[in-house]
Amino acid sequence: MYIAPDTEIRVLRNVPLDNTYEHAIGWTERTQQTDYFKSKTKFTFSKQTYQRLQRGKMRVEKPAESLYDCNYLMYQNTAFGTKWFYAFITGVEYVNNITSEITFEIDPLNTWYFDWSFGDCFVEREHSRTDNPGDNIVAEPIDVGDYVFETSLGNTLSGIVFSDWVIVVAIGLEDNAGSVVLNVPYGGDLLGMGPLYSQLNFKTFNANAQGVVDCYTYLSALSLLSREDAIVDIFMCPRDIITENTKPGVGETYSEEYQWDKPYTSLGGYVPKNKKLFTHPYCFLRLDNQQGHTEDYKYEYFYGNKCRFAADANLSINPKVLFSPCGYADNDVGNEFQANKFRNIQFSIDRSDFPKCPYVTSDFGAKLMQSTIGFALSAGRAFTTSEKAAEKFADASPFSAVGSMLSSLATTRLSSSNVNSSDVMFSTGLYGVNFYHAYVRPEFARIIDDFFSKFGYQTNRLKKPNWNSRPHWNYVKTKNCVIVGSIPGDDMNKICKIHDAGITYWKNPDEVGNYNLDNSPV
Repeated sequence: MYIAPDTEIRVLRNVPLDNTYEHAIGWTERTQQTDYFKSKTKFTFSKQTYQRLQRGKMRVEKPAESLYDCNYLMYQNTAFGTKWFYAFITGVEYVNNITSEITFEIDPLNTWYFDWSFGDCFVEREHSRTDNPGDNIVAEPIDVGDYVFETSLGNTLSGIVFSDWVIVVAIGLEDNAGSVVLNVPYGGDLLGMGPLYSQLNFKTFNANAQGVVDCYTYLSALSLLSREDAIVDIFMCPRDIITENTKPGVGETYSEEYQWDKPYTSLGGYVPKNKKLFTHPYCFLRLDNQQGHTEDYKYEYFYGNKCRFAADANLSINPKVLFSPCGYADNDVGNEFQANKFRNIQFSIDRSDFPKCPYVTSDFGAKLMQSTIGFALSAGRAFTTSEKAAEKFADASPFSAVGSMLSSLATTRLSSSNVNSSDVMFSTGLYGVNFYHAYVRPEFARIIDDFFSKFGYQTNRLKKPNWNSRPHWNYVKTKNCVIVGSIPGDDMNKICKIHDAGITYWKNPDEVGNYNLDNSPV
């Protein structure tokens, strides 16, 4: 049966698409798609013979030179339906002066655009629906370069430097240098814990000229009483940890809280378009205890818009100040009050090694306590907590063993000193901890930002891809893409491979390739 030629062919130019499928148009309705492609028409050929889907060639009555600027075509076999087929022009060949042969490749994405939909795919990358700092924290395969460490955190503290020091003498006597003290608890209720047991007492002196004189006078009095052996240690300590004129042996709990705004403004002056750059590893908080230990904190793990820390301490022979983040990495924190009060101890860092004060003494009790060997004389017997020491003196007279030790200590003047880096930091007025705002260098921040703008964020989730969540464009990359629809099987496979390779959907065809637009989520 004869069928009159009734196919319409439109040859188009300036269509911003090619068969690499780097870009696509995110159509919202079929008429929008049809009208756009018709607007790019250079030549229209009516009453043409039937065009076969897989043949890939057609002849038109136009000189080849007039078709060289055309890159796309659409045709409709009107006698058999109203469906438009879309294709890329891959070549134009001269046939004669008025006839050319066009080689084309069907564009399955546009041809079947409204006939398929996404199933649940493993989405490797995409532009997210939201972009608040902390919304997207999956690791990225991109180099961050070196970091800048700012000591200033804007309108807040950059570090905590201890000041107003006192001299602390740790002794095993009452304040009046009387009898030995037993069962003296010290310490307050630190983080819900009870007081600590100690036989030591702490005598404090101001860290000034008069305090030094008072300390010397006190030590001289002990010497006159032949009780230098009661001195266990002498060290410097911030006044906040032990207050003067309190009962010796009872240390007060020290606790301070600090907070400041998260620095979500810029990275060294560069303002990123993509807020993931305000999260780790591109931007974070570093705490340095100046003793070789640093701890990095993720801004996105702090509750709300604040970074919160608490400093806690309690007096001891080796005092420490524990710095702990509050409301950090805790899913149970639900409000500002909880964030301010609840310390996450597992992410804490301490500052210890307080400066020691060198002193010269023939002390007996201190040296024995520091070496963990304690002796007592009672009814002609010697006791030791060391098994090795017990074995050593097993065959010796108790009195001769202890007497030998006493003789050795009495004839040797001993100096207790611990000059270290802490002493240097103290002498220069820098003893404390430092907070740093760490971020990638602006030149790397720009590179990373451009990468995120073009290719979205690493997602690694089983879901339906976001192809239209941003105002201008959406990048989608899947693995083993899944689509459903009533379309030819080979075209379905090709569409899946296109998305597995990665493709960018543009809302406006006239904006394809323009990454200078503000594509922040609406």
